[in-house]
Amino acid sequence: MLQDLLLAAARAFESYYFLLLPAMVLLAVYKMKSARVLLLAVVVAGLVGLALKPVIAQDRPCNLGEPSLVECLKDYGMPSTHAATSSALAVATLGTPLFFIFAPIAVLVAYSRVYLGVHTLEQVAAGVALGVAAYSFARVIEKMLPRPRGREVKAGLWGKKRSGRAAGRGGSRK
Repeated sequence: MLQDLLLAAARAFESYYFLLLPAMVLLAVYKMKSARVLLLAVVVAGLVGLALKPVIAQDRPCNLGEPSLVECLKDYGMPSTHAATSSALAVATLGTPLFFIFAPIAVLVAYSRVYLGVHTLEQVAAGVALGVAAYSFARVIEKMLPRPRGREVKAGLWGKKRSGRAAGRGGSRK
């Protein structure tokens, strides 16, 4: 029973991840004040992950004859871009109530990649590390960008809206 439930969840993540990821990003962007960091982290994690695959050139376990519960892609598996983007999203929501939604999803996505046989544990771990690094990179870049001034900015999921100087760096709340 539990194995059937895990298989169904893993297949759902496999089939609908590229619909689920944009929906999660849109929700987080709508609810967070640091939307630029979140968007940049997810985009960087995905693009760098895709760029690294042919450089590292490590096959997926299902391409090496290991059993797979879903159709095996013919591209390389290191790092897992599913794990990279979902972990970047989870780390970007750390400190907000959204983290309690996105962190478990990131764990389930990472687990599903190994369970389905399309990635090794090392490939998923590299994806998670890439997601965390992409978030760190996005934070550094965001600090270099000018802050929007004179328009309303959300204080966070439960906070009140602020406008003007209080929304920028000079405000008393962050």
